[in-house]
Amino acid sequence: MSHRKLLSLGLIILGVTTLAACGVNPASVVDQVYLVVAGILPIIGGLVGVLLPNEVGAITSATNMTLAALNALKQLVDDYHSSPTGSKLANVQAAFADVRQNLAQLEAAARVRDLTTQKRLLAIVTAVTQSLAALESAMAADHAKAVVASQARS
Repeated sequence: MSHRKLLSLGLIILGVTTLAACGVNPASVVDQVYLVVAGILPIIGGLVGVLLPNEVGAITSATNMTLAALNALKQLVDDYHSSPTGSKLANVQAAFADVRQNLAQLEAAARVRDLTTQKRLLAIVTAVTQSLAALESAMAADHAKAVVASQARS
């Protein structure tokens, strides 16, 4: 996968997040984010001559940690989506925090000596971070509306 395709995938995430705000299952948004982050690995593998071995290792490790955190987030979002409760939303928010922490590590690892690669990787991390922040905000707002509606019916 080329740098251009990776950047395109990252930009697609922004559109996917808009779908989440329009009522699409949030877990499907997390799936799309996962695919974009997973797309980093083949690119890094192809840059062994451009990047230093320690840079490749750091990016690969941070990417894998982010993917694991996204898997956990997806499971919690699925659980929340099936029966939304305040405690399940709190679990989802904690998982978002874990993903953000892993994305921060990926961002740090993406600061490599090759400036073109650095710029492209940072663009992807930024797009993913913004998309997940928008999704988290939309989920919290939807939950708050549901709580108000529930209280109004009582």
